[in-house]
Amino acid sequence: MANETLEQKVERLEFYVHLLREFAVDPETFVLWDWIMAEGLTEKTAQQILNALRNHHHSLIKAKESAQNEPILDELLVDLRLLFPTDGRVASDEKLMQIVKRASKMPIFPYLKKYF
Repeated sequence: MANETLEQKVERLEFYVHLLREFAVDPETFVLWDWIMAEGLTEKTAQQILNALRNHHHSLIKAKESAQNEPILDELLVDLRLLFPTDGRVASDEKLMQIVKRASKMPIFPYLKKYF
């Protein structure tokens, strides 16, 4: 965020306005959006997080439907950890679990609730 151009900052703020619209309607459901804004993440990083969550969620559904072994939470945490710089600010297990917990409240990720 510190080295952002004015254009990048405007793009990020426009993205936050979009998130705030959903957050204002249902803060409990879209609490992940609050976290994304508080961390100052870009739309690209947010999409990467959502993609990792979707992939893991899809694996949980597939495993349940086919009676296969479910993927473990650690696999998701590894995928999420790869999305962040190694500065330790976001990549701690505690921070990653905050992402998963907040995402589990969203209607598109009901199977993530099993971790809580």
